[in-house]
Amino acid sequence: MSPDDHRQLRDLAEQFPPEAAPYPPVRVPAPTTPFRRWAVWLILATAIAVLVTGVALAHGLLLAGGLVLAGLAGQRFTPPRSAALDRDR
Repeated sequence: MSPDDHRQLRDLAEQFPPEAAPYPPVRVPAPTTPFRRWAVWLILATAIAVLVTGVALAHGLLLAGGLVLAGLAGQRFTPPRSAALDRDR
């Protein structure tokens, strides 16, 4: 950057003091829904059944669907990130 650019940026920064910028609103996080482990087990069982059916029938769409369901179940099995961090402290 040229010295002129630095001067222009400094002048621009002086026009807008840091107090002029509004702060983002403080939001209270919404309460999480109760964790339903039975639903996750149901999704996992369905994923395994779809995967096995996809392998038995050699059908790519069933394989892909089973993998997506397995990924969804794995995502739901893991605890929320904030809960895991609080436990470590």
